[in-house]
Amino acid sequence: MADDADDVFAAVYLFSILRRDGVEPSALSSVDHGRESGDLARRTGSSIFAPCPTAEAKAEALTGRCIMLHIPSNRKMIWDVNTPLAFLFSFFAAVCAITLSTEGYERLRIYRDITSQISYGTSTWDGPQTFIKAERVGGLFPPNADLTRRDYGPDGSLLRSHTFHVNNLGWISRNNYDEAKSPGEFRIAVVGDSFVAGDTSATQWVDATQRVLSADSELLSFLGARSITALNLGLPGADPGVMQSVSTSVARDFQSDLTIVGFIYESLRRPAPVHGAVSSELILGDVHTSIYCENTDTLSEHCRDSLLWNVRAGRSLSKSEVIEIRQAIHKAILRRGLLRPRLYFLNYLTSETADVPVVGQQESEQDILALTSFATIAKQSPETAFVLIPPPWYFDPATEPVGMSHFLTMANKSGIHIIDSRTLLPKVSAQERLSWYIEGDRHFSDKGNVIYGRAIADLVHQQLLKRDQKLLDSHSTR
Repeated sequence: MADDADDVFAAVYLFSILRRDGVEPSALSSVDHGRESGDLARRTGSSIFAPCPTAEAKAEALTGRCIMLHIPSNRKMIWDVNTPLAFLFSFFAAVCAITLSTEGYERLRIYRDITSQISYGTSTWDGPQTFIKAERVGGLFPPNADLTRRDYGPDGSLLRSHTFHVNNLGWISRNNYDEAKSPGEFRIAVVGDSFVAGDTSATQWVDATQRVLSADSELLSFLGARSITALNLGLPGADPGVMQSVSTSVARDFQSDLTIVGFIYESLRRPAPVHGAVSSELILGDVHTSIYCENTDTLSEHCRDSLLWNVRAGRSLSKSEVIEIRQAIHKAILRRGLLRPRLYFLNYLTSETADVPVVGQQESEQDILALTSFATIAKQSPETAFVLIPPPWYFDPATEPVGMSHFLTMANKSGIHIIDSRTLLPKVSAQERLSWYIEGDRHFSDKGNVIYGRAIADLVHQQLLKRDQKLLDSHSTR
């Protein structure tokens, strides 16, 4: 076997040179092989030998005059392009080349997508980087602080700045909260997203609701209560899963008598929830932020900046600093994903070959998940009310979110009554209604928070007095 291997190796090397010089190996004979080999050596500048033409000339190989080529006639040469081994090698080489090319294209596409997404709105809030959070009932922000929020536009310019107050337990409110409920106190826990939290303005509608209800002697007498407290447990960016978690844990620990879940329809389908997602802290100089990823094995569309950066007190960013920070965040996302040993081209292939989704399919799935969370809240809370909060675009049928009406119908059919609070607000002109919202931001303005707080207070008053079983069970039967 060793001799055969050596013969084959010599033949491969020799035949390649012969064919290069236009000499067919079969043309060599016992008479001229020496001359041919000498000519070959002179032409190639090598000391290569010609093959021994006959088996009897094998002895000449010992003298160094030639080499013996022994290739059995019943064996195909392994370098023959027609052999299965060569075909498989060529096939896998082609597959690898296509895979690497597609992978390179996909990574380039992801890189371009992410690096081009630096024109978006971001915000900062100043305050301590670390703080002691109250156990069980502590909020998201540092307690007993006046925090300044600055909103920056897509080009990095400062759009607006305002200060909101955080109470003793880390919740956005000018009223301090006690963990233990006092005798004769009726507690309302208000859970929801940024339209409940009110971090975009100095006034929060939950505080306005408490002021109105605390002066409602008729309701206090009906409840047999000495006071009414409205707890603002809203979290910016909360989705139904987070609302469920806050309702079944924090609101329960506060011993709330009534839980109001306030939300906008868009909160039902956040691609990467700010709370509850896998996050990693990112420190860029004196700016602290986080990258949130729904799944640690994916990139681009599943990982994003928190959009709310923490800076030191009084710190305002220039346009160039905002752009540089956004670029640094996106580079961090790229490093997090593109350096991982995985094939991103599979995303490309999946997107090309995936079935065309049925219109409304995704909305229906997310609606079901939201209703499941709401059902859990209703089951585990003493009394509940679900309220759809209207941003300014809800008042125009042309800009109303697709699927929202269907969701409200689904909720009613499943036994979850959702109050469309558009019907609770004063009837005013479209121009007057715009003053209820922050220009460019579209959250409630200070004026809008006061108006909406009164509307919710009227709702609570009416429904508690009427003991409407569609909204909540009677407090007196608990």
